[in-house]
Amino acid sequence: MAALTQYLYGLYGAKGSGAIIDDEIISCLSRSNSFYKYEENNIVESIPIKCINFQFYYVAWISNYINMGRISPRFDFISTKFQGCYMAAYTGEDAVRRGFHIHKGGGLDQRNNWNGISDCLNLNNQPRYTNGVIFKPNSYVNEKNLLTAISGIINLDTWGIISNNGACHSALVYERDGKWRLGRIESTLALPNMRIP
Repeated sequence: MAALTQYLYGLYGAKGSGAIIDDEIISCLSRSNSFYKYEENNIVESIPIKCINFQFYYVAWISNYINMGRISPRFDFISTKFQGCYMAAYTGEDAVRRGFHIHKGGGLDQRNNWNGISDCLNLNNQPRYTNGVIFKPNSYVNEKNLLTAISGIINLDTWGIISNNGACHSALVYERDGKWRLGRIESTLALPNMRIP
């Protein structure tokens, strides 16, 4: 099987908006991460869900927290439920790749906590990481408003994906007639540094 981003772009290119997403992907994204360590500053370390056939790791959104999971640099990294949150990944000095879903917005906004982490990763302008990327997945507000007018739409979601080559992607998905469908997928620009503006 192809990596998740290759699959989604191929699906969108072949069938366009409304194409049904493979049930195995939805099954992986429906499982809960296991949390095994609560850290200071509202950071949760979880065990990400691994989907072998579509070569991705999934780290879930947790309201009011930064959720971090150890991921493989050979696989894509996905998180869901974006409405203003940020997504990041980097490889630390210990050679471990980490993926993050950073809560931003209502409740306990984690911007300041994340920027503190970012500052620690860049002591004296010397990065203590490699292959760092952070971005804000597109919230697709206009598209979501249009889709809610279509009868039969049950759920709408925005997925953020960091592919194994570090490229950032946003996907609009929705559920209709018992199936999750791809509304749109596109490349999204990463921020110039690891800080949230």
